[in-house]
Amino acid sequence: MKKTIALFALALLAMSCEKTPEVLTTPGEKMTLSATIESSTRVEINTTDESTFNHFWQDGDQIRVFDGADHGATFDLDGYDALNPSSSANFSGTFAYTPAGAVYPAANADAAFDGTNFTVTFPAVQTYTANTYDPAANVYVATISRSTLNFQPLSCYIRIALWSETASTEVDHIVVSSVGGEKIAGPASVSTAGVITMDSSAGTSITLNCTSPVTLSDNSANPTYFYVAVPAVSVENGLKVDVYKEDGSHLWRNVSVSPQDKKNKVLKMGALEYSPEESSSTATLLSSQSFNAAIKTLAGTDCGATDPYKTSDTNIKKIIFEVNKNMTGVNGTDVSNDSDKSIVASFNEGVIRVQTAASSIKLNSFVSIFRAFKGLVSIENLSALNTSDVESMSYAFLNDSKLKSLDLSGFDTRNAINATQMLSGCSSLEEVIFGENCTFGKTQSFLCMFYNCSSLTSLDLSNFMYESTSNARTCERMFMGCTKLKSISFNPSGLTFRYVTNTNQMFRNCSSLTSVNLANVLNVASGESSSIDMWGMFYDCSSITGIALHRVSFSRAANISSMFNGCDKLESITNIDYVTFAASTRMDSVFYNCQALTSLNVSKFNTANATSMKSFIQNCSNLTTFRMSGDNASSTNLKNAESFMNGCNKLEKAYFGKNFTWSESTVEATSFFQNPESFTAASSNHPFELHGSAALAQNLIQKSEDARTLCNYDGSGSFGASGTRLKFISILSGSDLVLTPGYGSVTSSTTVSEP
Repeated sequence: MKKTIALFALALLAMSCEKTPEVLTTPGEKMTLSATIESSTRVEINTTDESTFNHFWQDGDQIRVFDGADHGATFDLDGYDALNPSSSANFSGTFAYTPAGAVYPAANADAAFDGTNFTVTFPAVQTYTANTYDPAANVYVATISRSTLNFQPLSCYIRIALWSETASTEVDHIVVSSVGGEKIAGPASVSTAGVITMDSSAGTSITLNCTSPVTLSDNSANPTYFYVAVPAVSVENGLKVDVYKEDGSHLWRNVSVSPQDKKNKVLKMGALEYSPEESSSTATLLSSQSFNAAIKTLAGTDCGATDPYKTSDTNIKKIIFEVNKNMTGVNGTDVSNDSDKSIVASFNEGVIRVQTAASSIKLNSFVSIFRAFKGLVSIENLSALNTSDVESMSYAFLNDSKLKSLDLSGFDTRNAINATQMLSGCSSLEEVIFGENCTFGKTQSFLCMFYNCSSLTSLDLSNFMYESTSNARTCERMFMGCTKLKSISFNPSGLTFRYVTNTNQMFRNCSSLTSVNLANVLNVASGESSSIDMWGMFYDCSSITGIALHRVSFSRAANISSMFNGCDKLESITNIDYVTFAASTRMDSVFYNCQALTSLNVSKFNTANATSMKSFIQNCSNLTTFRMSGDNASSTNLKNAESFMNGCNKLEKAYFGKNFTWSESTVEATSFFQNPESFTAASSNHPFELHGSAALAQNLIQKSEDARTLCNYDGSGSFGASGTRLKFISILSGSDLVLTPGYGSVTSSTTVSEP
């Protein structure tokens, strides 16, 4: 059978196999069967177009026909036309029984059919055939209905593309094996529906032998192809491909594919350069800072004697890492840790090329490795770097201000303890890709990790922190200055900054960020530190409209001043009414200038330890209702509440808990309220209602001239005669508090009592 192959998309044709085969002729006489290979969307492949593929019967093909019991016979292809090859043909043979099923090729070892299942053998040894697979390697089965067979292929085809810079590089054989030990060669049972069950005695590898060595192409754009037929079974961890020369040297690659459900499909590997050296080895790079200085020097930058890795370089535009390289004739500067030239670097026309014969480059450190490359635009093949043992990635890409994108999908950061300023100052960086091993599960510092990455528009951090207990201590200024960042994806089931002590300015000036979901992320209710700094966490996030705090605890936060300061489009903070801030001593300007908020309920806030609440909701110019009415809203230690609600011009009602009396304040409350003339929402008919204790009202009247002025508004636009624009209501009873003397005549000597 002639088989020509290419990539295609094909749904397996359904087969009708429920009818009992009829007797076609008198048993023992010659009979003819019509056989077709599934080919509905496939045409012949060539070397330039691999969108489709087909199978053709070939002169000399034979099939083995079975009666569904213990009998079988070989049938031969009839009337082959070399000028018009076809996927449909007739097969003739003599059979003393009624045919029920068939297997191709007829020589398939121990083939059988019992009426329900076929027994076949997937060859463990195949023979190289140029631009296709071994004709004997692909197994087909078919049931017979009224002398017609519709054969279905049972294999897929691994296409291995190889090339070599070295002239006359020859391949002797290739071994394809399952990484997880799954069976892929040998005896198997196949149902009439095509379900394959490998026998326990089957093997885990397939060898493709070259009858004579195959010379590889020297052109990566037009490599030499090798095809291996593999049964379409589940291979959970993928396949390993070993390519051998006659002298036994080889390279290997793991292929992250499973043949399951891939019948009749070509699974392509990218073009792979063959290196005669053993490529499962690793080579160790210089220390990160020494490597930094070495390639800067190579590019002609005078790094000086003191901290040369800090010297700015503008000569290097691109860095390329190449592994599995044939190092014959390769010259360059030795950048290996062992000074054995196992890794060399060269510079040409703005490009640093780092090359090794090893399969990966091991790093013992990553600190400042690419620091201060201010002309660097791209780094290729970072997946060649083995970072599994790296404990610090601090300053790794610091101030690489022209770097456009980073693919860190091959990085392993599970042992990284420090990510301080890892990408800080990468102001042109538009994309960062983190892979599944980029968990940063042991990292203690994220200080300024993305600081001033002002071109980033999105970040997917869903792989961060899969460990059950996070070690993070600081996230200070982690995203500060990411002015174009619109979205950040966290993993709420895997990320928890449980022991964090500092989120100071974490998202400050993320002026394009529209929402943040911190559900479960900032669980700082318990941990080693009793003092957490959250100053300015969302300061000047001027586009943010919503923040989700579901199952988030800030009970150890000591300083929350300016936490939402300048979030002038912030409309809602989900679950803020359940947050306590029990340890906070500083609460200045927490909601300063949150002009889009129309209502705010912070009744769970525990203010017993707060010493300052200056400008707490100042300039919330659209706020109509404010609640801080819980029993834990206490002013026991409060010394300063100056300008608490200054500029809240539309505020209609404010509620304070019974323990919020402001009796301890040592600062005059002149600006606790806004300027009376700008109190636009209140009037004599609809005065501003302040719900609180008699003690709070008494202290405000005594200490705030604005409070007394509002109480004496005459309703006609002037102050000091009669009426009020401010009414005090008991938080206990809901009735008006009693003022003596009353509204219109309020002085600093006025007394206040419960009704």
